[in-house]
Amino acid sequence: MLHSEWWHEGPVDLAAEHFELRYGDATECSWDECRPVALVSYGQEGSCNVEFLIERDDPRNSEIVEDVKSELNLYLVELRTPQRPDPWKYLQYHCTTTSNVYSRVHWSFVPQQTTKQDHNGG
Repeated sequence: MLHSEWWHEGPVDLAAEHFELRYGDATECSWDECRPVALVSYGQEGSCNVEFLIERDDPRNSEIVEDVKSELNLYLVELRTPQRPDPWKYLQYHCTTTSNVYSRVHWSFVPQQTTKQDHNGG
């Protein structure tokens, strides 16, 4: 399988930095109205974990799943080169581009969540 080396299905820690992928026509819906479909985070040994938020086996989701897989393969596999071995920074940049807006799969970077420590001991 094309993706097995660089991405695979696995859990995403929401407290760690990750990407949220939503699906929809941005000319017809806002970010909040687009359907959440997957999360992407760093995995082990340079790979990424992908957690689908939709039922992949549901025939009604087949087009969405194929579009998401296509995007994952493009950004996590095909664009990975010796000059760009880690696509993470490029994906952060991609989130700010018009191509992200015009795609049906929209990427959003979510930075690591920091928690404030209580200095009063509890």
